Amino acid sequence: MEILDRQRKKVLSKIKIIGFDLDGTLYESTEEIQSRIRELIYKKISIGLGVNFKEAKNLFEESYAITSSGSKTIKKLEEQFQRELEKELVQNAIQEAEILDLIQFNPKLITFLEKLREKYSIDLLTDSRRDLALKKLNRMGIDKDIFGYFLSAENGSKTDGTKFIEWVEKRGNHDPRTFLYVGDNKRQDVDSPKEFGITICFIGKYNKADFEIENIMGLEKLLL
Repeated sequence: MEILDRQRKKVLSKIKIIGFDLDGTLYESTEEIQSRIRELIYKKISIGLGVNFKEAKNLFEESYAITSSGSKTIKKLEEQFQRELEKELVQNAIQEAEILDLIQFNPKLITFLEKLREKYSIDLLTDSRRDLALKKLNRMGIDKDIFGYFLSAENGSKTDGTKFIEWVEKRGNHDPRTFLYVGDNKRQDVDSPKEFGITICFIGKYNKADFEIENIMGLEKLLL
């Protein structure tokens, strides 16, 4: 345990730049938020495949359970729609769902980010559109200028890694081990940036991440 603690401290001692995901990271993705997003997904599937709402719900839940486990895809969905479902549908629903009223003002997070900025450079990397991301930050009471760089959907994708490439380049191409990225999506926030050697802190449980925390405030014990 002592050896493990020393190794973790050694990794953290190299960190100089911290990037944050937005959705599900800076604000918690509550069950009510998830419910509204799922409702929109079902509506999109219903329209896209010409099925009723109940059939759309069943198709999504069946397909999502299978594709997320890495096994075969559902033949009931057309190939083109499967790609849309897997790559864009959920992200589009997160952006389009009416959830702003569920995002709460968070003074503790504001104070934490201000303290963090005294020791590290901090940035925001999200695949949400910039205008929507700004509205979400405003709901939390977070000034966008607290971040050195604010990379949104207009600055490439986290999934294909282009956003992380831009992030590293904007920060002067430093050693990737000096970068820490904090997020809650296994594919976008762990698997993708890990390919570039970036250290990862995951909100939840995922053995590919370097660090795991229960929520964003858990980062305080690691870094301050």
